[in-house]
Amino acid sequence: MNKWVIIREITIIFSFIFSLSIIFALFTGANLTSESVFSILVFSIVLGIGCTIFYIDPLVDFLGIFWVQVVYLSLIFTAFIVCSQVFVWNVPPMIIGLAFVVMVVGFFIGKTILFSVSVKMTEQMNRQLKKKFKKRDNE
Repeated sequence: MNKWVIIREITIIFSFIFSLSIIFALFTGANLTSESVFSILVFSIVLGIGCTIFYIDPLVDFLGIFWVQVVYLSLIFTAFIVCSQVFVWNVPPMIIGLAFVVMVVGFFIGKTILFSVSVKMTEQMNRQLKKKFKKRDNE
């Protein structure tokens, strides 16, 4: 896969994770200070970089896409717990359970968004190729 496509997809994933994390923090009543936004930024960067496991072909071939997704969901939850401890988010246990549900739902929403973007990019490339071949046929 082209490295620029991978970078674009990881950027989309990062921005989705960051937005969802901010919305979840606001929903749970957290006071967003510059320090808490920075901690959410670090959390989002870790998860964005963690998405690269989906682009390691030998790993995906060895484990299969289902298990890679399970590993990534485990990474998401582990990163949440670690960041919660490191940045002293003081997240109650009930909210941690709710956060896990939000993470799983967000993961599948993110997959859907990425799939939609990929489909649109493929359609756009197909249109450009059709125009190119049509132009070549007319010559």
